[in-house]
Amino acid sequence: MLSTMMNVPLTTAAILRHGERVNATARVRTLGPDGSVRSGTFADVGRRSAQLAHALLAIGVRGDERVATLMWNNQEHVEAYCAVPSMGAVLHTLNPRLTPEQLIYIARHADDQVVLVDGTLSPLLAAILPHLERVHTVVVTGGVDLTPLQRDGVNVVGYEDFLQGHPERFDWPEIDELSAAAMCYTSGTTGNPKGVAYSHRSTYLHSMAACAADGLSVTGDDAILAIVPMFHANAWGLVYAALMAGADLVMPDRFLQAEPLVKLIARERPTIAGAVPTIWSDVLHHLEAHPGQDISSLKLVACGGSAVPVHLMRAFQENHGVTIVQAWGMTETSPLAAIAAVGLSVSAPAYAHPKLVSSTPAANASVPAPSRITLTFSEGLMPKLSGAEIVMTGMPGMPNHRMAVTGFKTSVEGDKTLVLTLAKPLMAGSYQVAWHVVSTDTHRIQGNLAFTVK
Repeated sequence: MLSTMMNVPLTTAAILRHGERVNATARVRTLGPDGSVRSGTFADVGRRSAQLAHALLAIGVRGDERVATLMWNNQEHVEAYCAVPSMGAVLHTLNPRLTPEQLIYIARHADDQVVLVDGTLSPLLAAILPHLERVHTVVVTGGVDLTPLQRDGVNVVGYEDFLQGHPERFDWPEIDELSAAAMCYTSGTTGNPKGVAYSHRSTYLHSMAACAADGLSVTGDDAILAIVPMFHANAWGLVYAALMAGADLVMPDRFLQAEPLVKLIARERPTIAGAVPTIWSDVLHHLEAHPGQDISSLKLVACGGSAVPVHLMRAFQENHGVTIVQAWGMTETSPLAAIAAVGLSVSAPAYAHPKLVSSTPAANASVPAPSRITLTFSEGLMPKLSGAEIVMTGMPGMPNHRMAVTGFKTSVEGDKTLVLTLAKPLMAGSYQVAWHVVSTDTHRIQGNLAFTVK
């Protein structure tokens, strides 16, 4: 017996349609060389992706032909991520950090025929282009001089000129969800790099997993700082997850040094980020050398590529309130395969979200007798699932005296503040509040607050 449910192929086109329609106002924000940030909505991305698909169709891209990109993390690359697989072709991301010999081998092995290249990387492509006999079209972003790329039999055109005049809607075809959407080559540690083809289905399911609560928990309230290069392992799926969830994308382009990244975080306020440990180590050193920088918007950092040093996780959590979790995967696993659900425990168990922002009394403070205790968190709380216990841990002359405090009422004020209203002011002594809260996106954390009453 067959079901009566709809059979909708799980494809990148489905993700794109959802992103440009349902999440039309979400934005791709790209850092520029002068420190400014240019921005386009997902609706803009949808229109420009349609133009790119029409332009590729006009130069003869058919079936599952490979369209290569040699680009940084920016809006144009996002448009290629959307247009190329959604029209039925295969997106092949080239890594500019490889040697010319490796790039030549990979591009020839993949049978690339069209290359989209960032203007800043055009000298690299110009050096290898004579060896790429099958490439017939090069599309260049950034308004740079195209002359160095001119070759007999190769059409070289600027990206905006390439899109100009083409329709802003595209009838995305029905594609077998098991067909190839994108391709990325392995590092080649045991020989020549090997091409790994991501299916539409694997990309779609990977995006759903990233949005799940025990994945990266990406929602429409997030902004994702995509530091991991888009030419590396499908950008860890962050681009498609953002389109699916409606999260903004914050793109650093080629500026991956600590100083511009910290400035970008402080300005654009991303909530989720992904990068390898060396990046975060550099960021930490910069923060230590330049105190006062604000990265408090980050609630979760997915870190992979190698094991995350414990001291790095501890320093970010203790000094900046940022939780780093270990992610693991391979090019062959689409790519993320496992994510640590819980970050490093420092003084209290800490989950990805929410975080305790402030309290009255403050932690370890000595205060006059309070009649209420407040704990404010970074996210909204579910009142029925949030609460606390108060224990008197000592009194004058009896430092080890423990006694539960009763008769107080618990409530949530202003969505994010847990309030303990006491039946009477606390007497002199030391106290500990053992709290537990559940955020509105169902994340549960717990911890302790200690203070002294004079």
